[in-house]
Amino acid sequence: MASVRMVCVMLLLSCFVSGCSSPGRQVQFQASRQSVRNESGAVRFPHEMPQSAGHLSLSLTLRVSTGSFAFTLVDPRGAPAWQGRVNAGQSMNESRALKPVPGKWILTLAMESATGSYDILWNTE
Repeated sequence: MASVRMVCVMLLLSCFVSGCSSPGRQVQFQASRQSVRNESGAVRFPHEMPQSAGHLSLSLTLRVSTGSFAFTLVDPRGAPAWQGRVNAGQSMNESRALKPVPGKWILTLAMESATGSYDILWNTE
């Protein structure tokens, strides 16, 4: 009985480690997390979407105690795909499924005397 349990546990761990993905399917995550204090300027976060991928999503969490964050996501063709602004005392926690256009996507985060934090998570499958 113990060996059956051990086999089940090993199979579950194997599935977890491999991401339970089918052959040829890859899942990519790219994350950035940062706290800022009275920062101004812009930071770019590029993400390469491979030709073989069929899904792209972006999760963005912004918390602002003073100043503001403005963000713009541009697709590989140069078209804006998502933009917004979060001001002092506000927060935002959103995820977007995006049209899976292969190439370099660029998220630009502009800070104006900003104190707070941001979390960025790209998911490509």
